[in-house]
Amino acid sequence: MPHHPQTSSNHHTITITVNGKPMTIPHNTTLHHLLFHILALPQNQHFAVAINKQVIQPTQWTSHQLQNGDQILIVQPIQGG
Repeated sequence: MPHHPQTSSNHHTITITVNGKPMTIPHNTTLHHLLFHILALPQNQHFAVAINKQVIQPTQWTSHQLQNGDQILIVQPIQGG
């Protein structure tokens, strides 16, 4: 029986790195889901996101599917006072 890595599995996960920390997430996670559901960042806060050193525009967050090995950098503006 041939092995099909794309077949769905109940425990199919990928490993990504977020700001230098490894995380295991479901294989079909979008950037939007990671930011606002897994990391629970506030949706009214501004920040920039780069994946593998490429900036991802906010308009692409809901459609950008994360891949195994992605290096994600989340940069939040410094609050001055």
